[in-house]
Amino acid sequence: MKYLLLIGFAVGFLLGALLVPAIISLSFKKGFLDKPNERKIHHINVPRLGGTCFFPIAMLVGAIMINVAHNVNIPEILKVFHYNGINILYGLVGALALFGFGLVDDLWGLRYRTKFIGQIVAGVLLFVGGTKLLNLQGVLFIHEMHWMVGLLITIFAIVFVTNAINFIDGIDGLASSICFFALAYFGFVFYRLGQYNSMAYGFAIVTVASMGPLFAFMMYNIFGSAKRHTKTFMGDTGSMFLGFLICALGIALNTMLTESPMHDDVLPLLHDANPMAVAFGPILLPCLDVIRVVLVRRRQGNNPFIADKNHIHHKFLSLGLGQHAVLAIVVLLTMVFAALAIWLSKYLDVNLVLLSMAALWTCINLIIKNKNQTKTK
Repeated sequence: MKYLLLIGFAVGFLLGALLVPAIISLSFKKGFLDKPNERKIHHINVPRLGGTCFFPIAMLVGAIMINVAHNVNIPEILKVFHYNGINILYGLVGALALFGFGLVDDLWGLRYRTKFIGQIVAGVLLFVGGTKLLNLQGVLFIHEMHWMVGLLITIFAIVFVTNAINFIDGIDGLASSICFFALAYFGFVFYRLGQYNSMAYGFAIVTVASMGPLFAFMMYNIFGSAKRHTKTFMGDTGSMFLGFLICALGIALNTMLTESPMHDDVLPLLHDANPMAVAFGPILLPCLDVIRVVLVRRRQGNNPFIADKNHIHHKFLSLGLGQHAVLAIVVLLTMVFAALAIWLSKYLDVNLVLLSMAALWTCINLIIKNKNQTKTK
């Protein structure tokens, strides 16, 4: 199984490495460029369609991996896709819906309300397909829920996480690095869970199939040169797909751990941790940041969905740090917050964990704010 996953990642990376330069070239020819303005930190036109390769390559690589599993007879994989084909199809259609809305936005532009419609549709399709939040594991003191409440919570989770990933996509490599970390985490956890629940292997395939093209994109996004036409952004097409995918994987993991608690010999570090912390810990920092940013915008009387420079990466940049330094700091903080949330949930009520993480995040922002004010005096 592990060799199949490694092959899937390698194929996805190679396809991404071939397709991303072609997308960059096409973007310059057709004028699909992200142009600089007073809010953005880049000063040269940069192609914004890099994320269009994520979904198609993930689909192709997933199909290749299933075909390989059939040819070499890996029964765990074949059983998953045989008995859950319809459910998987709903999830793919949901991902396709967001891919389509994101692509239209990157090509011609969409109002945020219209993008909300796409995210809601994707959430409904995911729920109908069987990937649903029906137990919050004590978050807000809520455990099992009626399916109608679960539908609303599932839709809210999809909309919230999708926008959290979209909002934090503000400097080279930030959203992609956070998503790559989350996908690597999910891939490893699902792979280890597969020995007790073969459905986990199916999610591991989905995860690895998406990691390859994302890693290829990161090479161009982080290290590419706008002047040499080797840089690209993922655009809403990429960020919306990744946000949907990561949220769907988190929901699936929470459900899996609800129905069958993790054995202590699978991942000892995660054993006895709250399933919601295990499932959503990797994206806790972007979620906290989007809450803070929306609250700040509302307090200032601004539209919470109109972009500004209130995100954590903007605050670090204002200290005089370079983009790569900010990238490293925020990704490291993402990992620390994930580890802390999971570890604390073993010993504390999950609501206390969330309050502790929010307080820590507030302190970090206040420290940065104070340093910025001292710097400007």
